[in-house]
Amino acid sequence: MYERHDPEALALHRVVQENLATFYAAIEEGWQTGLPEFVRAEFAGFLDCSVMQGGFAHLACEDCGLPRLVAFTCGGRGFCPTCLGRRMNQTTQNLLAHVVPAQPLRQWVLSLPYACARLWPMSPGS
Repeated sequence: MYERHDPEALALHRVVQENLATFYAAIEEGWQTGLPEFVRAEFAGFLDCSVMQGGFAHLACEDCGLPRLVAFTCGGRGFCPTCLGRRMNQTTQNLLAHVVPAQPLRQWVLSLPYACARLWPMSPGS
């Protein structure tokens, strides 16, 4: 069953919305050396992502026929958790279905920076 995602209720959305103007003002005052236009576009897209006022599609369920309003997403690759999570899931599904051969056992390797690895002994006697 489809449940509408409400990004405006998330803390990240509220923090960005409440502080974006202050962030832009600090950039203009010289806090950092400029801000690339694609970063501004990511922020704008993130604030409109999954928000009904940003646009939506009126769909009907194929099984039960119930109408649904589905808000448009930004499709961003920056920090939007909705779109980035969907993209990561699609990439994983593609890798498992078409790239990585089916095997009964997979090997995963964990690499740690030297400073962390030094503090984590691999055997009880170390």
